[in-house]
Amino acid sequence: MKDKEVVSSKPQAPPSAKLSSRDWKTLVITTQQFDGCWDEAALVKILDAAVVKKLMEENPCSDVTVWTSAIALAILELKCMAVKTSWEVVANKGRAFMSKKLFALEKKDKDETVQRVMQLIAKAKESLGIFL
Repeated sequence: MKDKEVVSSKPQAPPSAKLSSRDWKTLVITTQQFDGCWDEAALVKILDAAVVKKLMEENPCSDVTVWTSAIALAILELKCMAVKTSWEVVANKGRAFMSKKLFALEKKDKDETVQRVMQLIAKAKESLGIFL
């Protein structure tokens, strides 16, 4: 008779749940694309695939890379504030990518576009709150 595996009734935390702020920062920074965005594949390297799927279902934007970039920036803000000076340039590049894309898509002025970027990052932080 084979030994049965013990199955816990508690859901297991993803491996990323035990990461330090520096580890989170490294994951986010190393997955940023050259143009400043993060894509869905990058998020899967950072978060659990099921979490990414759920977050993608909540996408409030017409461009997927704008939403995935907002999520990556939200991770930096939620998990890496202790090392903020080491990721500010990366975050600025990500926000610039989002602004450029949204400006082209939504044809709003610069101030409205910047506000929209900040709204998307805030929405991403809210959505991530239950997962991080």
